[in-house]
Amino acid sequence: MIGSRQTYHRWSERQPIAMEVKLASGDEAPLHGSTQNVGLGGMLVELGASRLYPNVQVIASFPLAPSNPAARRQLLATVVWTSGSKVGLMFDDFNPDTLRSIRDVL
Repeated sequence: MIGSRQTYHRWSERQPIAMEVKLASGDEAPLHGSTQNVGLGGMLVELGASRLYPNVQVIASFPLAPSNPAARRQLLATVVWTSGSKVGLMFDDFNPDTLRSIRDVL
C-alpha cells in the first residue's frame, strides 16, 4: 500500500447535506456538529474538536426534517475514521424505519 490512507468502500452515494447532529458515546458529554454529507450507509460530521476514535460506537441524533427540528431520529453508528475535527461514520442499524428516515433526509 502506498501512503497511509485507507480506502473505504461505500454501498451508497453521499449527498452534500448540512444539518445539525449530536453524537453521544458512553458517559461522555454529547458532541455537537454539522454534517457535510449523508448517505444511506453513513455520514461525514464536522465537529469543533473530536474526542472520538475509530471503532467507537456512537448514537447519532439529527432532525427528521428542517421544518420540525424537535422531531429527531437516533441511529447507532461506528466511527470509521477521524481527521482533525472531521469524523466519518458508518451506520450500524439497517432496519426499514432507519432507511426510511435517512431517505427522507436525502
